[in-house]
Amino acid sequence: MKNHMLRPKKRDLILIGVLLAAGMLLLVLTRAPRSALVARIETDGGVYREVRLSDVREPEDLTLPGGVVVRLYPDGAEILSSPCKEQDCVHTGKLTKAGQCAVCLPKKTALVLLGADNSGIDAKTG
Repeated sequence: MKNHMLRPKKRDLILIGVLLAAGMLLLVLTRAPRSALVARIETDGGVYREVRLSDVREPEDLTLPGGVVVRLYPDGAEILSSPCKEQDCVHTGKLTKAGQCAVCLPKKTALVLLGADNSGIDAKTG
């Protein structure tokens, strides 16, 4: 019978090997670690403090001028409490991704998460 047609040829095995290697390389490249997050705390239009969140080992609370309390975590940050009436900043919840922010307008305070390599540019073309 035609039993010899079912066996893979040498070039078929090479092609399979190349495809597997390319797939593994693609998997490694797409699973590269994300850049470390930095929490930037701004008050009255200036930077009050920047904290690399990978340096935070356990939740840490910071009381800012004006009474706003920010909680830092190893994987994010949040405005825990504020003396303002609306509490929108508190209801924003925990920020965990670069680009997220929580703002307390009455107390002129902002909490912004940045990537460690963030240049302040949202996008560029060309």
